[in-house]
Amino acid sequence: MGYSLKLNSWLKQYGIVISAMLILSIITAVCSYYLLGFVPHLVSASVIIVILLVYFKKIPEKHFPFYLVGLSLAMILQQTMLGSYIVGTDIHQEFYTVNRTIENGWDWNYYSLNNTSIVLNVVSPFLHKIGIPVLWQFKLLFPIVLSFVPLILYKAFSKQIGERYGFYSTIFFIIVPVFTVEIATITKSMVAELFFALIILVLFTQMRFFKKFLLLSFFGILAVMCHYTIGTLVFGYLGITGIILLVYAIFTRKFNFTPIIASVLIVGLVGGLWFYYIGGGIVYMGYTNSYTNIAKQVSEINAVSSSSTTKVIEDKPKGNYLDRQDSLIRTALGIDWNKTDISGKFFRIIQYVTQLAIIFGAIVLLLNYKKYKVSICFVVGILASVIILGGVLFIPKVANIINTT
Repeated sequence: MGYSLKLNSWLKQYGIVISAMLILSIITAVCSYYLLGFVPHLVSASVIIVILLVYFKKIPEKHFPFYLVGLSLAMILQQTMLGSYIVGTDIHQEFYTVNRTIENGWDWNYYSLNNTSIVLNVVSPFLHKIGIPVLWQFKLLFPIVLSFVPLILYKAFSKQIGERYGFYSTIFFIIVPVFTVEIATITKSMVAELFFALIILVLFTQMRFFKKFLLLSFFGILAVMCHYTIGTLVFGYLGITGIILLVYAIFTRKFNFTPIIASVLIVGLVGGLWFYYIGGGIVYMGYTNSYTNIAKQVSEINAVSSSSTTKVIEDKPKGNYLDRQDSLIRTALGIDWNKTDISGKFFRIIQYVTQLAIIFGAIVLLLNYKKYKVSICFVVGILASVIILGGVLFIPKVANIINTT
């Protein structure tokens, strides 16, 4: 009787918002499947309306998690449910990998990047065996998993900056196109992002050191085994965070960094062995080749800058380093202004404003973190993110290792 009363009370509080988000997601999924053109407008309008209602405080904070999950699911499904077949780039090769594993079993030595993912070689074949078709796993099931990433991030952010700013931060993550245009079209990434989000939540949550070590190690290893790119980012993020906290601890003696450092060692060890042996060692060889190329390019840059001979000057590549960068990095920085049309310039103006706002906000938060009462892990997490982004932009070939976007 008591459980029934609690359920009725819970449904009275959240039934309407849950129903609204379910209806939005179902309409989005069905109409996208039949290629009806109004779907993007419906989803975009829904996002805008919710943001405005939150801004004007017409939505109670306890409803935020339901709106975030519902809106993120709708935005994902308008991409993944488009038409009767799978949509994306990597996802087609992933589909082939899953079916090959179903037919022949998982050959660990098969030379393929997709062969390093337990999502494609363990989870998806298992789901197929219990009756869930691979096509619908890719179009519907894994996208539902991805839709919970914003919820986890919201829980992490709200612990640091409160529910309202946590909502704004999370909705920004959702509406940046990479969430639906790229992540939602790479199956192994959809699952790996979930573990990355859980790592951030653990970092920003107060808990016993041994429990934090176990959770960081567990989620980190799973991220590595799901997707080599996300696994690389996780290792870099935890590694940089651990190093900064180590320096902080040495100077202040106020923070125990042991769980994070220990988890970095475990994730690095297991991840290194995983990449060395699984998939014919393709990821390990890719990293060693990238390191060789980075070292070569850095030495060439140093040789050009330190030499004054005519031959070296003549052989120097035209343009600066950014001029010779990948086209998507140039777009990310907005330095391809002269090559774009009017709509492209308008997009880049919005991009400049957004990027400057993020930089300004990060600086303000870093300088006043005590005022905002955020944890040192939150501050260090920002610094780690800045360092990784800087590496992508200014260290040769790093963008190719962890994917430009």
